[in-house]
Amino acid sequence: MTIGNVIFDLSVLSLFLLAGVAVRGIVKPLQKLFIPASFIGGALLLALGPQGFNLMALPKSTGQYSGTLVDIVLTCLVWGVTINGKKVASYLDYCCVGIGQKGMQLAVGTALGAALCAFWPTLPKEWGTMAVFSFVGGHGTAAAVGGIYAKMGIENAAGLGVVLSTIGLIAAICGGLIIINIGARMGWTKYVSAEQVAKRVAESGGSVELPEDKREPIGYSRVSNDGINNLLFQLAMVLAVLWFGGRIFKLLGAYVHPFFGTLPSILNGIFGAIIIWPIMKALHLDGLVDRRTVSNISGLCLDIVVLSAVGTMKLSLVTEYFVPIMILSVAMIGLTLLMDIWYLRKCARVDWFEKAMLLYGMGTGTAATGIALVRAMDPDSQSTAVEAQAVHNGSSELLSSYWPAAVPLLAVKSLWSVIGLGQAEDSAGEAVQFFQHGFEHSVLVSVDAPVGADVLEKADHFVRLVGELPHLGVCLQQVAQVVYSLGDFCPVGSPAAVGGSGGFKVKKYNSSSPRAKAMF
Repeated sequence: MTIGNVIFDLSVLSLFLLAGVAVRGIVKPLQKLFIPASFIGGALLLALGPQGFNLMALPKSTGQYSGTLVDIVLTCLVWGVTINGKKVASYLDYCCVGIGQKGMQLAVGTALGAALCAFWPTLPKEWGTMAVFSFVGGHGTAAAVGGIYAKMGIENAAGLGVVLSTIGLIAAICGGLIIINIGARMGWTKYVSAEQVAKRVAESGGSVELPEDKREPIGYSRVSNDGINNLLFQLAMVLAVLWFGGRIFKLLGAYVHPFFGTLPSILNGIFGAIIIWPIMKALHLDGLVDRRTVSNISGLCLDIVVLSAVGTMKLSLVTEYFVPIMILSVAMIGLTLLMDIWYLRKCARVDWFEKAMLLYGMGTGTAATGIALVRAMDPDSQSTAVEAQAVHNGSSELLSSYWPAAVPLLAVKSLWSVIGLGQAEDSAGEAVQFFQHGFEHSVLVSVDAPVGADVLEKADHFVRLVGELPHLGVCLQQVAQVVYSLGDFCPVGSPAAVGGSGGFKVKKYNSSSPRAKAMF
């Protein structure tokens, strides 16, 4: 295949992408459901192609973009990303539930998908891992990870992921708006009434062209255009990082162990970015990287990946696997909603319902759908939910940014390792969240403060709260005992020792101690 063939094929795909933009602008419900233009264009390509009306042949390279461009997408995810510790601490409640949500979807989705394979043996055993990439990641991530599986010889993962993403988007918007209306009637919404929520929903959607006051630059110049085009400069750095990671793995395979030489190319950019970015920061060259431009490069590749994945999706998958797809979808959507509302209502400092709906929208659709749900009940942007999401994206999201590359590698070896990875992240998020909750609402007394019944009651409340955790149970209670023994109070004796309360002995507490600041 020549460069001319690739350019021609991309031109054809671009026509369908523009057609998707036009259809989305005309059909307003598609905007309200936040269906991306790349998905619509892919659906048109599918309808007109061999599986539909057979009015045209698909470009030869259509099915190859997912597996190729995903390398650039994964590189962009980590290139130029720095964790801000102070911001993470201030929005720890939201970040921890977000981490736990992704872990739950990975663990439960993988286990349920494997169980359903017993009744539908033609399903790939790894298909359950697509749940987290489809519901949290959306069409782009699902198509990208499906492309990775295709490289490994596992077919249909991308098609199943796209179907799951579509179901998730519908559940995010339609289901989310229903839940918001119920919440408004129950008094959970803080900034609007039930009548105002209904009005905001009716006004959602808009034209294709953004009004002038909402237009933003796609990037900022970091070097003089006299020397090099800035877009090309950012792309060159991304591709250089991708190349560097590949060379490192090749050298490791030649001189350390052959295993490194067999690793897929999806890891090249991630590994290269992890090595080069700290060096650039140490040399004070990090200002050369424009994250806005890098994100747009990733978005460009993702749109092409989605378009090609939907356009080449096998329609037989939907009819053949309709029942297992619906079982997995209902389980993931239901558990996501319950987890977000239960945990944030228990632990969020402020705006618990706004944060819960943003996480639900993000956990079943995309970040855009979550923000749209918040805007329906917070039209003046008074809540802290959106800022919490921004902190989550820029910090704790990095913990799972390696999943699109790592999970397929683990899944083909052992599904138990994937379930363990998901459970570990879920448990970590829950543990930190509840320790923070207990620290803020429990025994915070000075050295000379008397130990009253109210203090013991608060401490006992925290132990009961830990015991309510659905995923950790006794294990987390044991972890709590270790933390307490190192911290400000520890369990002693039996309930009878303190007149029926939860048995706590208050120890010295110094709020300014380095240990306390480091832990909380």
